Amino acid sequence: SMDPVLEKPWNFKSIFSCKSPKELPTRVISLKGFVQEYVKPLSMARVKWQPKIYCTENFARTVKGGLSDLSCFNNYLRVVDAVVTFPCDDILLVSEYESNGLLKQIWNLKIDDSCHFSRCFVKHRLQNFSFLRHAMDNRSSQVLLECKVQSRGYDLKKIASDELSMAS
Repeated sequence: SMDPVLEKPWNFKSIFSCKSPKELPTRVISLKGFVQEYVKPLSMARVKWQPKIYCTENFARTVKGGLSDLSCFNNYLRVVDAVVTFPCDDILLVSEYESNGLLKQIWNLKIDDSCHFSRCFVKHRLQNFSFLRHAMDNRSSQVLLECKVQSRGYDLKKIASDELSMAS
């Protein structure tokens, strides 16, 4: 039986001051290198993986057995649910644990922080594939509106309550 690996915490807030995933205070692996070395069938290594896609060790390692036991990776590969895009267009695949930690840091950013929310949010984007897929499936312009409103620093709850009070 396989046991899950406990994910290693790291300073999630540091992501906003990094220009590339390679600068993060956690182990980062190129997706191309990971697939070539640890994923079967070997034909997966022949796919032209983009060199600008990386994953954290937390994303890559899901079960105990280490990177030496190839059989464990194929059976326990993680589904890509969240990615971070960097100013240099690098993409970082993150685990759900890391995504939650990053989201908490975004929520905790204050206007007077050294990294202003709107500047950070434009440079580094945390994107959830389930949310993006839902938006694309529904061709929802509402989702795009909400993203624009949030990036400009408006309070969506206040706007919604104002709209409701005007309607009644």
